[in-house]
Amino acid sequence: MDKSFNHYRIFFFIVALMILAGCARKPIGIVSTQTQVPLPTESILVQGVKPTTYEVVFIKGRIVNGKFKKAKHVGIIVGSPNGRYLVGKAQAGDVVALIMFLRPKSNNGQNISFRFCGKNVLVFTVPEGKVVYLGDISIKETGRNSFNINYSSDFNAAKEYIDANYPALRGRLDKIAANVMQYECPPAYEYIMIYK
Repeated sequence: MDKSFNHYRIFFFIVALMILAGCARKPIGIVSTQTQVPLPTESILVQGVKPTTYEVVFIKGRIVNGKFKKAKHVGIIVGSPNGRYLVGKAQAGDVVALIMFLRPKSNNGQNISFRFCGKNVLVFTVPEGKVVYLGDISIKETGRNSFNINYSSDFNAAKEYIDANYPALRGRLDKIAANVMQYECPPAYEYIMIYK
């Protein structure tokens, strides 16, 4: 095999990793306080998160044999809460769940990720043109790579927050029904396809 071809493959692989590393640090799908009313093809999701220093990751997936499985693409909403709530946008009809949180490592700023593998997650089907409250999640680390999650609901507090901080969404927050099911993680290893 041509050695120069291998060098090109290594170069493109490194570039792809650098791009992915850069993207992982930027919020995805988060809306500003100046956001407008959602279109019929989308909805705005409101999720309470404690502690607020964590980033959380929502992904699109599907339900297979009563379990939630992720689809073959990156998170659709990724970021830290502004105040107590994470507010982001998703496409209507998508099946989504919060399946991971990231904690900044104190020394070098690298994130440490915790996936909800084998744990129960709340799974939602995104409605059309709504502003919906998904609930609150509290995360407590209990040891190295172990944690407990607690789901709760405080609709009135979420409504007060949205009404006070998102003028175009005032009076629009609604509740949404969720299914509780186990998150089935993909294999621990992942690979990147590189196209010529």
